[in-house]
Amino acid sequence: MKPLQHLTIVDLSQALAGPFASMILAELGATVIKVEPPGAGDETRAAEPRLASGSAQFFACNRSKASITVDLRADGGRRIIRELAQQADVLVENFPVGTLARQGLDYAALSSIHPRLVYVSCTGFGQSGPYAQKQGDGPAQPGLPAADLTSGLWVAIAILAALSGREKTGRGSYVDFSMLDGQVSLLGLAAARYFALGAADVPAGPMKDVAEVLADPHVRGRKLVGSFDYPGVGEFKALALPYKFLGWDDPRIGPPPALGAHTETILKERLGYTDERIAELRLAKAI
Repeated sequence: MKPLQHLTIVDLSQALAGPFASMILAELGATVIKVEPPGAGDETRAAEPRLASGSAQFFACNRSKASITVDLRADGGRRIIRELAQQADVLVENFPVGTLARQGLDYAALSSIHPRLVYVSCTGFGQSGPYAQKQGDGPAQPGLPAADLTSGLWVAIAILAALSGREKTGRGSYVDFSMLDGQVSLLGLAAARYFALGAADVPAGPMKDVAEVLADPHVRGRKLVGSFDYPGVGEFKALALPYKFLGWDDPRIGPPPALGAHTETILKERLGYTDERIAELRLAKAI
């Protein structure tokens, strides 16, 4: 038995990021129904290097799935997607912003008939911000394979988080994931050094230097830069996680803990230790 074999995922995405995410979940046991356009299918089927019935890229990101061909431009095709979505736990898509809304297949439409549905949109720049309508240019080049694959990991994490939350509330949710947001969030250590030192020349790999990326209007518009307060330091800027939820609060930036700051709380609340027992452990230098 695999841990996710109780799940069904409708995958409308093509290329790498969305399909990579759903492939991971498929091999963990989920039933993944890959929806492809009739005729050519997923755009990576024709990519190089070519294999007997696909390509290396297609094989890498679409293992362990079922494939159906559906024309979303046809009334009958859209009806199939609605019917599949009603039976699914998750739907993943990476269409340009607004495309599925015009076809009546956006989150608002599908959640109205299936409130438990987790619906994930994976786009280059997200559903909001000045670059939302762009397809591939900007400060982070979302089309690079490394960015696609790391974005797939972010998407898989978001799906699992949304499903876990659904177990508590019974409600689905919408996840707006931007590949740019995901890449900016990976700046991690370089950004922290920049925030601490103001070092405009801290390298950011293939992207623009950190200062330029963080000052970009789309990065600002997506609220990727926040802060936390730390004793003795004051406000320290930090990068947010790359998720925008509808149905849950967005992730919030929290401070790192001071050394041992929660020892007593955890021992009391989790393990039921008394003040006397905690004092004994301190005296014995066990904590």
